[in-house]
Amino acid sequence: MGKNKKHRYDNLNKKGSKRQNDYVEENENQQTNTQQEKIRNFRKTQDGPQSLKEQKKELKKIYKIIGIIVVLIILLDQLSKILIINNGEISLISNTLELRVDNANSGRYDETSRAVNIMTNIVILCIVFGIIKNHNQFVTKKTKILLSFAFGGGISNVIDKIFRGGVVEFINIGNLPALNIADICIAIGWISFIAIFASFSSKELTKKKEK
Repeated sequence: MGKNKKHRYDNLNKKGSKRQNDYVEENENQQTNTQQEKIRNFRKTQDGPQSLKEQKKELKKIYKIIGIIVVLIILLDQLSKILIINNGEISLISNTLELRVDNANSGRYDETSRAVNIMTNIVILCIVFGIIKNHNQFVTKKTKILLSFAFGGGISNVIDKIFRGGVVEFINIGNLPALNIADICIAIGWISFIAIFASFSSKELTKKKEK
């Protein structure tokens, strides 16, 4: 009997020491987690303002790039139109690629239609500008820069409508409708935007299906 009692006593001591060790280990883990949480919070408070400053700097750089792209498109488009208007036809590839003002395809409007058309284009430009200024997971830096092509081209064509009465179309490629540099930039911007939107939508649908 004495041996059994001693055996039970040893077992109780072992269980007690094990529970004590578990309790100590649990407390140590809690303290470690608390310390790690404090460190994370501290880093957030320290790094937060820096990350915001970095984001602002990055956005300023992007907007500078967008501004440069828009100005270059307007200058290139307007200068090319002035050159063609003043010098007449320039044949690059005979009967295939010619630079000449195509009055048949260049838009001309009466005063009322012209005013409505200009206002419509300005509204569209405001929408594009709003998208560029927006910042979320869809409107990335790449999206902003690509949309700046459509924005610059749109502004240049509106300048034509205001000061020339219609858009000057001078790039004639075979039997295709005449166009200009602004039109090409607008097409690049909107086609790229639609492609990015389609890709983004596809990824979001895939994520929802996986969930």
